[in-house]
Formats: sequence, structure tokens, C-alpha cells
Amino acid sequence: MTLGAMLRDRAAALPDKVCLHYLPNGEKLTYAELDQATNSLADGLSGIGVSRGSIVSILTENRMEQLLCYFALAKLGAASVPINPAAKGYFLERFVGQSDSSVIIMEPTFLDNLAAVRSGLPELRTIILFDSFEQPGEPPEVPAELVRLHILPYDSVKSGDPAPRDDAEPRDLAQILYTSGTTGPSKGNMYAQSALLNWGRQLSIGHDIRQDDIQFIAFPLFHAGAWLSVTMTTLWAGGTVAIERKFSASQFFRQARDCGATVTLIAGGTPFLVAQAPSPSDRDHSLRQLCCGPPPADMAAFEERFNLRLSAGFGLSDFGISHGMSGAASRDKLGSCGAPLADIEVQIVDADGFELPAGQIGELRLRNNTPGGSSSGYYKMPEATIASRQDLWFHTGDYAYVDADGYLFYVDRKKDAIRRRGENISSVELEQVIVRHDAVAACAIFPIKAESEDDVAATVLVKPGFSLSEADLVAHCVEHMPAYAVPRYVSFANEFPLTGSGKVEKHKLRALMEENLSSTWDRERQPGN
Repeated sequence: MTLGAMLRDRAAALPDKVCLHYLPNGEKLTYAELDQATNSLADGLSGIGVSRGSIVSILTENRMEQLLCYFALAKLGAASVPINPAAKGYFLERFVGQSDSSVIIMEPTFLDNLAAVRSGLPELRTIILFDSFEQPGEPPEVPAELVRLHILPYDSVKSGDPAPRDDAEPRDLAQILYTSGTTGPSKGNMYAQSALLNWGRQLSIGHDIRQDDIQFIAFPLFHAGAWLSVTMTTLWAGGTVAIERKFSASQFFRQARDCGATVTLIAGGTPFLVAQAPSPSDRDHSLRQLCCGPPPADMAAFEERFNLRLSAGFGLSDFGISHGMSGAASRDKLGSCGAPLADIEVQIVDADGFELPAGQIGELRLRNNTPGGSSSGYYKMPEATIASRQDLWFHTGDYAYVDADGYLFYVDRKKDAIRRRGENISSVELEQVIVRHDAVAACAIFPIKAESEDDVAATVLVKPGFSLSEADLVAHCVEHMPAYAVPRYVSFANEFPLTGSGKVEKHKLRALMEENLSSTWDRERQPGN
């Protein structure tokens, strides 16, 4: 099946059922309206040259049109590239440029960021601009670096012929999802139409998502969690997705209650909910289950306080979804990521690739037995694709164990990655940005464990004859990195400890900083922060 076929089937079976509800302005679309609207948008995009095989970047905060673009492009057999709206500098250039995007659909808010990297985007030809949230109806001021591109308003493209469109095949590339590189630059994970749909099919069963469910989402739709684990999963089940523009811990349960939500997902947000002062309104909602990652420290207390059941799952953009557990599962499995989903094989292996028995920690590796059911590799990175798929298994680079019933318990990352504010951060990419500073000779990025996730730490070698303060280094980072990636802790060193093969021994730098954390420069302790 293709995304277009799924929408057509849902529109035929549930024509008047609301499938998307955008809460900030109250806009609603039924399944029939979504199918027709994406037909019209697909025809309009076709009219400006987007066709089967085209690649289109999408840069926006949460909005209804974002999802329409995903489906309209899929109906043409084109691929979308969801981009983190916090991306700028090297990161933005990487996502748009490495994906060979010829078109970008975006909010005017980000035009200056795009202009700053225009010289590194030779394939980019066309910009389609959504109406601005800040100044609706007013034409944006286009930076000089972009004026030679073909610039169109979204409204002029969305009103094509509403006749049915589905030019795609199930194995056509439908999306490139960028994830953090752990041994190099960010990798673009290729998802065929079949793989996107299979994510929804598998998890709708694993999380027991029903046709009468309303899933509330306040996390970004560029992310696989909100887009696939919520939106695709709900649409597969024939339910309704209620979308908020941004997450607010203080408003979360009120927003869920107001839209009648029964299910929701929180990516890294549970500590913010727990930190809110207890209130009688904590239990004033219609939610039956909440999927979270990472889970709160005291899951039973969380369930009791908020009067709901926690669900869980495991998936990664490099592969797809693999495990799930609904809120109806036995409470003795709390803390696990759930059982393997339909057609998923799981192994926990030692350093030599031999399978370990239940209860022993090793590397998690996965296999999806649905044809075309998971990611098909990294875009234009064949060596990395092969390296991640040895012995006919996908190697996650994550340590875990399974219990006697096959439930997965996540332990830690084997990869050199950092998890902060719900985002996976590549230490390699941050190092590449920092060493662009004229005064920096070398840099090592590593995580410092915080209460629920990680804080980013940097140890820097300064070039001879140069001087550099911690504040100046962080100012460089603020200019060239997303906010969530900017280091909190900074230290300077005269040399790095190295392995026999010349690799930096980051564990030694981390241990040294942790021993002296109270005296280490901390961005959060600086005036104005």
C-alpha cells in the first residue's frame, strides 16, 4: 500500500470522521477533506515541476499544512525531508544540501537562516512560503541571497485539481529522516512508502490505538515520534490527531482535556510535568494512556498522580519501530520498552555477535520480516548502510537486555551520542562546528548525566598564540548551533588523553570534569542565564 492508497481507503470508509484537528486555530479536516486537500496540493506541486523522485525539504514549526505536504508529496512519488526548525548554519546546510533538495517549503521566519547557507545549496531552485504566524497575510522580506530563486506563496500552490492522485509505488522513497551521526555527520534515513505505513500498522497494534481514540501531540512533527508514532499510527487506526504548536508543561493536561484526548506521547517531557506543583487538575482529563521516553523515575507514582496508564516503545529513525507496550499491559512490565511488534525479530548479542540469554546485557540488534517494512539505509552513504546491517541484522549500537517474556529493557547507548531536550545530538557534529572558531585547535564533546537526560560538555584545546574565554566559545556555538545543542559545561585543556590509535579518550575527560563539576564553567550559572 502507498500513503495515497491509505488515505483513499480511510476517506471511503470514514469520510466525515475528523482526522486532524489543529488546536491553535481550531481548524479540522475530515478524512475525505484531507484526501481531497492533498490531491489539490499534489497537483499544484506537480505544476511547478515536483514529480516522482523529487526531493523537497520542509522547514516549519507544527502546523496543519506540514502534514498535508508529507501526504501530497507522497502521492506524487516524491520524498519529503522534515527539518528541525532549530537547525541553522552547518546543520541546515547539511539537511537541505546532502538530501539534494530542489524545493523547500518553509515558514518565512527561517528565511535569514536559509540565506546564510545559500552558497552551499547548489540544487535548491524553489522556495514555497507558508503564511507567517507572526504577520499573517503580509508578504515577507526576502534576503538578497535568495531573491534569484523561484519564490511562491503556499496558497498559490495548494489549490490545484482535486482529482485523485497516486503516482507512487510502495517501495518509492517517501521520506528522508535525518538523525544524529554518532561517528560522523548526520545520516539521512531513507523510508519507502511501505516503511512509513508499516510503522503505523505495527505500533497501532502494539499501543492498542483504536478508531475512537484522539491522540494529542504537542511535540514537533519533523520528529519520528510525533509524525510516525502518533500521526501515522492514529491515521492507520482511523482515529483523530489533535495537534498543538508547541509543548507547554503547565498547559499540557488542560490542552489534552479540551480536545478530548484519550492517548498522548511525551518525548523527554515527563520531568517537566512532574516538576509542576500538584493540583486537582492533574487528574482532570480523559487520557487513558501516555507513552513516554525516558520514563519518569517513579512510574507508579506518576500513574497514580495523573490517573492514567504509561505505555512504552522502542524505535529509532535508523531502523523503524520495534517494540511497544500499551497501557493495558501488566504493571510488572513498567520500565520496559515492551514486547517485539509484529514481524520483528530481536537479538541481544555479545561483542563477537553471539546471542546472549535473557537477563544478560549486550548490544540490541533487530530484523523486520515485513518486506519494505523498515528503513532502507542512509541516503548517499552506502558504506554506513552496510556497516549498520552486518550478519543480516540491523545493529542499533544500544545496550539492552530482555526478560524471560521477551520484554526489552533499555540500558544505555553504545554510540557516542548525547540525548538532550528530547533530541539526539551528535558529538562529532558539534565538534566540527566548534573547531571552525579561529582560536580552537581541537574539541571533545561528551555527555554529563543530568537528572533525566544529558547535559552537553566541551573540552577545548586553544591554538598557540590565541586566547579564548568560555563565554566567547559559547557565543560561537549559539550562532551556529540549535539551542538544544549548545554546551552547558566548558573546560580548557593543554592536551587530550589518547588511545594507542590516536583517538581521544573521552571517558577520561568526562570523569575529570565530573570530579570537578562544581568548579567547571557552567553556562546556567552565568549572569543572564
